[in-house]
Amino acid sequence: MQYTYQYAVIIGIDGMGNFNKDTDTPEMDRIFGSGAQTLSAISMYPTISAQNWGAMLLGANPEVHGLTNGIVSENEYTNGSLPSLFSKIRRAFPDALLCSYCNWNPINHGIIEHNADVEMRTSEDDAELCAMIEKCIEKKPKFLFIQFDEVDGAGHRYGYGTEGHLNQIKVTDGYVGRVYDAYVRAGIADDTLFTVIADHGGYLHGHGSYTDTEKYIYLAAAGKTVRKGNIPAARTKDINAIILHAFGLEVPPYDPLGYSAQVPANIFDGCGADYVDSPAGVKAPPHSPSPEITGGNGLLKFFDKEDMSLAAFFDNSLDDELGKTDLYAEGTVKYYSEGVRGSRAEIGSIGTLKADNFRFENGFAAALWIIKDTPVTSFVPVMKFSGKEKSSSLSLGMTPEGLRLILSSENGNSEEFETPLPSDTAKDKIHLIVSVNPQDESVNVYVDFTHIFSVRYITGYSFADYSADFSLGDRGANYLLNVDDLFIFGRNIETEEMNKFKNYYSIV
Repeated sequence: MQYTYQYAVIIGIDGMGNFNKDTDTPEMDRIFGSGAQTLSAISMYPTISAQNWGAMLLGANPEVHGLTNGIVSENEYTNGSLPSLFSKIRRAFPDALLCSYCNWNPINHGIIEHNADVEMRTSEDDAELCAMIEKCIEKKPKFLFIQFDEVDGAGHRYGYGTEGHLNQIKVTDGYVGRVYDAYVRAGIADDTLFTVIADHGGYLHGHGSYTDTEKYIYLAAAGKTVRKGNIPAARTKDINAIILHAFGLEVPPYDPLGYSAQVPANIFDGCGADYVDSPAGVKAPPHSPSPEITGGNGLLKFFDKEDMSLAAFFDNSLDDELGKTDLYAEGTVKYYSEGVRGSRAEIGSIGTLKADNFRFENGFAAALWIIKDTPVTSFVPVMKFSGKEKSSSLSLGMTPEGLRLILSSENGNSEEFETPLPSDTAKDKIHLIVSVNPQDESVNVYVDFTHIFSVRYITGYSFADYSADFSLGDRGANYLLNVDDLFIFGRNIETEEMNKFKNYYSIV
């Protein structure tokens, strides 16, 4: 076939969006200056990694493939009715070397079939990953998929479009050049289709919504049959059809309920002229940030500031809006839109949130939203208060059956209490409150503002006049924990106060 290439590579740059336009990228300029490019390709909604890497490798809309960050982290990909790009190439070239080298391992774990005979490698360091990729190219892989992750990490850390984010794009541009030069050294550059694509951009420190800086991405192609010029319309998923076409394989007909990737116009002669998708058709969803705490519908209308020790809304920051406590991350925290209000934070297996040196004289309580996209299959730690002068600790976590409360005493005793969730608890999000009352030596747990169980602690536990450190999530748990609106009180919470929470969250 006229457009067939012997080799192809996708170089994916997580979180770059089209911010490369705002900094120097000499290597991408060198490689794609005579190729086809666009700074206005469109990320699929929501602008999140799994939804878009899934769209690329499966050629389908996120609502069709159904993958989320949590799902691809937990489950291997096995959907035979929607085979990955790797499986399609494998069927056409049974003996070919196919490789996937990623910083973000859930791509290998949860988007590529494990029976497709793909050489999968992961490194959580892009520089180390690039060195591994150079060695891989020496073996002349027919198809190589690459995902560099540190640009997205810099966006979450420093803010998208900031100096820290743009500097990481410069660094990653160097990795792109090294990949290209490795193909030259291997003697196969002239017969390779080179592509670079971002999965999404970002806004402030997060992404997931559909603002311009989140949805517009860079897409470029270079090769012996690629036309020089602008690509007029493309979605992230279309990289799938581009690779199939480059290998001379059939691109399935457009089906919005199935495979819907297309070869965009102006990449190859005589192909892609009838692009039927509507990249501009998706609008940003309503976005309602948490109300100002002192406003008419704010938190302090319902609760006294003097009673509270921390109020973190996770709207692109870990700031305590009360100004009382420093909440910090060990590991990584990522922010995504569509929290309970405003954004939410993703922690768990990628990071733990901590706050030190709370002092509670009259009991304490913690309130938190948990937003779930995957079932809990083993114990998942949620929050823990660890005593300092007095070593009694309290932990609350999720189990497949419900919740587990763990009390550890100063004398080394530990007790566990489990309770199922109410049958009407929503599957996608729950609100948890754990409250300690030292007057009657009880611990009470509320789910969705309803009291579900109470335990009395025995001799050896001491939560009166209590100093403690706090942690949220646990990097040792293989689970992504999405959380919103963490409130810590310096007193116990009573059942009669649940209407305050209900009324606060009922206001839009």
